[in-house]
Amino acid sequence: MQAIATSPGAQSAVPLDLKRAGRYLIFHLGVEEFGTEVPKVREIRGLQDIAVGIGECKVSNNPADTLVTHALGSCIALVLYDPVARVAGLLHYMLPESSLDPDKAVNRPFMFADTGIPRLLLSAWQLGAAKSRSVFMAAGGAQMLDPNGTFNIGHCNHMAMRKICWKAGITVHKEEIGGTSSRTLRFDVACGRVQLRTSAGAEENMAINSGKIGASDGLQDTHHR
Repeated sequence: MQAIATSPGAQSAVPLDLKRAGRYLIFHLGVEEFGTEVPKVREIRGLQDIAVGIGECKVSNNPADTLVTHALGSCIALVLYDPVARVAGLLHYMLPESSLDPDKAVNRPFMFADTGIPRLLLSAWQLGAAKSRSVFMAAGGAQMLDPNGTFNIGHCNHMAMRKICWKAGITVHKEEIGGTSSRTLRFDVACGRVQLRTSAGAEENMAINSGKIGASDGLQDTHHR
């Protein structure tokens, strides 16, 4: 592991902006400060990123996994976590209703809210998650390339999710919905930590390991931008 070190009394060799961005693991030995890149630490510990593309869903109970999805514009990511079974699920759906393209829904059911969300739930239950223990959060639904709200795809996706979850008796405990920036979401299976980063550079972190989701940056319930 290659580490950056500073001599006693010297200014930190790890730039402050990189520390804040979470790109370095910082530790101290005596008066010396050391830093090593987080990806190196993850590699040594056997941790791995599992990519969840648009119209895809992944469920995992492997604590070494981090579920990652990019390009959350008008799409919505629905996240599920059972903190007892440590089962995590992430669905990235693109459109609200499979009736918009029935043929595609047969081959790619996770592209649509009404066919994707039930499959996310079933996959999580099969892996040991329990509905009574599971915590849910959602992100996305931005108004992308539609300044006048002509199509409102993000809003339609959001309303579809709420309707389906309500019918299933599910409460979505946190929402980061709306705005005009795309988002990247990282979901740590081991501890239920979610990191959201927008294309505008904003970053928010939360732990969805209980019904009372903790946010480190003031994220509020049903927070809209």
